[in-house]
Amino acid sequence: MTDVNASTAAALSALEAMRMDVENCRGRSPAMVALRHCVRNRLALPSWLERVLAQGFERLDRCEVLTLDDCFGRWWKRGTHQHAERCKARHRKQVHAEAWRLLQADPSRPIARPLFDEIGGAREIAISGSAAEKRYYEAIAAGALDLAVLRARLTVTSGQSHVFSEIRGNALTLGSALKD
Repeated sequence: MTDVNASTAAALSALEAMRMDVENCRGRSPAMVALRHCVRNRLALPSWLERVLAQGFERLDRCEVLTLDDCFGRWWKRGTHQHAERCKARHRKQVHAEAWRLLQADPSRPIARPLFDEIGGAREIAISGSAAEKRYYEAIAAGALDLAVLRARLTVTSGQSHVFSEIRGNALTLGSALKD
């Protein structure tokens, strides 16, 4: 299976998992999350998502609801501070990128608190080690590459650092996975 087929299969599998959230209205604006997933992964909209979106827009057209939030759910909880969320998003991206850089330099380094303490102490990041660890795992949950899983797939051979440097070219995928 090629990398493109594997990533498309993974995207379709993730989309199918989102279906239950959409049908049960769980999470933050689940229909919009599924729509974003389709757009990011260049997937055709499945019929169940088309139906949910069409029903929501019909409710809006008939003036049964006033906003898209009323149709599809709130994206952010009430009381969310935009500046704080921007900082968290920036830190997720920075922490993951720095972890990637440090693990490329030393592929045998454990992904543990000392790594996150070093990352958080970096001048441009400047957060605690526990906050850095939290942002790293949030980045993975948002779709960034899980470096521990990546390392587990690699065999412990002399080619290990070569594989890390080959994957480094995949930075576009990393960046696009963390845009939000």
